[in-house]
Amino acid sequence: MFWDNSGPCNPIRGRISPTEVVPGDHPGESDPTPKSPRNTDLSKQSHLNLFANRPQPKKKRKSRTAFTNTQIFELEKRFLYQKYLSPSDRDEIAAALGLSNAQVITWFQNRRAKLKRDMEELKKDVETVKVLSAHKTFLENVNDMNILKKKIMHEDSLSPQK
Repeated sequence: MFWDNSGPCNPIRGRISPTEVVPGDHPGESDPTPKSPRNTDLSKQSHLNLFANRPQPKKKRKSRTAFTNTQIFELEKRFLYQKYLSPSDRDEIAAALGLSNAQVITWFQNRRAKLKRDMEELKKDVETVKVLSAHKTFLENVNDMNILKKKIMHEDSLSPQK
């Protein structure tokens, strides 16, 4: 049997409640009283507790809805001018497209989230263009200054020396 000094709950022996721990269960402890049949069967019981304490499996999620092209087209068309639906609009769209209210709600929530992500990405792109544009302008100005310097130096070399 494996032992550790971490207390009544350890991964090797499984989860044991404090009421199941008996004196003499750990090395170094002595128990002058004879063990009851329950206590001698502790190792088998602790192995069973490993499985008994597992959380029950969660309910299976509903599979992902595969919208048809027509449904997506109609949902996108509506989304262009109406980002949020009233309950009556939602009922109308769901009935017209053969979808449940929950599917329409979820589609609009996901579409608003996508729009938000796209807008944030667009803002980053605009900032990048601004930075690059400023950098390009700076380089053009430096280039213009270099041309101007060369022109001045050339003119100076052509002018008569005093």
